[in-house]
Amino acid sequence: MTSRAAARRALAALAAVVIVGAVALLASCAGTYTTISADTVRERLDSGERVFLLDVRTQGEFDSGHIPGAVLIPVQQLKSRMAEVPNDRPIIVYCLTASRSAEAAAMLSAEGYKDVFDMAQGIQAWRGAVER
Repeated sequence: MTSRAAARRALAALAAVVIVGAVALLASCAGTYTTISADTVRERLDSGERVFLLDVRTQGEFDSGHIPGAVLIPVQQLKSRMAEVPNDRPIIVYCLTASRSAEAAAMLSAEGYKDVFDMAQGIQAWRGAVER
């Protein structure tokens, strides 16, 4: 084997290692969360479990009706208000239909929050009490 061929093989092996490492790094930063049904959220709340219930809709949507105990941080403000979200308990995120909450859940997970849940179908699927 010539030194040129050996150098190419070594370079190809190094490139493979770099690519695998980059993929692993991106996967760890992507942010993972779990989808949870509205019924399961209600069961967890009814059981007295200590969770942080995060509503990521607008102020007007929140005022028109929200799950009791929810904290409003609109998804557009979440990045700048991340310090208001505790990391010592599960976080359940919801919006109207689950599109903004999925975005927020991914943001929280990417910031290192571990126990993040996105309420499937949003508040439209909620069958419990609502505060106005």
